[in-house]
Amino acid sequence: MSQAVTAGLVLVPIAALLLAQCGGNDVIEAADASADATFEVGTLDAVSDTKLADRPPETASDDSGMPDAKSDGGAAVPDAEGGASDAGDASDADAADADAADADAADADAADADAADADASDADAADADASDADASDADAGVDGGTVAAPALGTAKSFAVLAGSTITNTGATAIGGDVGVWAGTAITGLTAGQVTGTIHAGDPVAMQAKADLTTAYNNLVVRPCQHAMTGVDLGGKTLPPGVYCFGLTAAQTTGTLTLDAQGNPNAVWIFQIGSTLTISTNLTTTVIGGGSACNVYWQVGSSATINVGAQFSGSILAQASITVQTGASVSPGRTLTQTAAVTLDTNAISNVGCQ
Repeated sequence: MSQAVTAGLVLVPIAALLLAQCGGNDVIEAADASADATFEVGTLDAVSDTKLADRPPETASDDSGMPDAKSDGGAAVPDAEGGASDAGDASDADAADADAADADAADADAADADAADADASDADAADADASDADASDADAGVDGGTVAAPALGTAKSFAVLAGSTITNTGATAIGGDVGVWAGTAITGLTAGQVTGTIHAGDPVAMQAKADLTTAYNNLVVRPCQHAMTGVDLGGKTLPPGVYCFGLTAAQTTGTLTLDAQGNPNAVWIFQIGSTLTISTNLTTTVIGGGSACNVYWQVGSSATINVGAQFSGSILAQASITVQTGASVSPGRTLTQTAAVTLDTNAISNVGCQ
């Protein structure tokens, strides 16, 4: 015990001396600060961090019972939560990618659907074309050509048929029947000039007139195949078909040639809105094995065949027909519904077209 006291007494002066020489309390305080720093940083924080990191995120909490990540600003747990967040974000990104892929697939499906619709539309159009072709074939089947001839009925035997009067001047020769209805007047034409029968206001003429009206109406509604409004018929070579003129039709220069192209049943139909005029000394001819008996001129008002013209085909006029001096309509017919047929030294014949 005395030795311990002695040692203590000896150490005190030495400590005091050391303090005096080394800066006194400043040295102790610096040492204390160093120790404290070492203790807090090197020991407590390391231990604390280690333990917090080792503990599962759900069990690390402060005194309030809230998770440490909330209390200390996410100093200890954020890595674990950050990982979950990253994983969640990645999942969301993957989901977004999947949605984008689905959208692309939907777009592709839509494109396929549009293409399918287009194909369906094309198919419908093709079906419509096929139906039109079938209808055309059915129409053509009447006479075996590409266009069917109208049914003239009892009007077929008439070379001249008028609605009001028939007036002739000169040595006209007619091959076929002659008739008028509802009128009865036939002037300047004798039985010797007609190879058929003359019907002036009788039931035969009345029936022929009714059949003429039916044939005329049939020609009016034929679908137009070749628009010819404003086109001169002169100098043209036309295959079989339906040719339509909005107003007038005229042949003013050159020959009109109708080419049957080897089809003996070929049919030509001319739809004319108002008047038909064939100029002086012009000719209509049929080639290629066809027949002028299958040429039909539907005229909305009146037709005029000028001097010396050689015309072919049957004229079905709403009003009147005038055939001037020396002109011919052969083979063919001059048939009107409401007005007169006027002749002057002509040759008109439907022979061979019965």
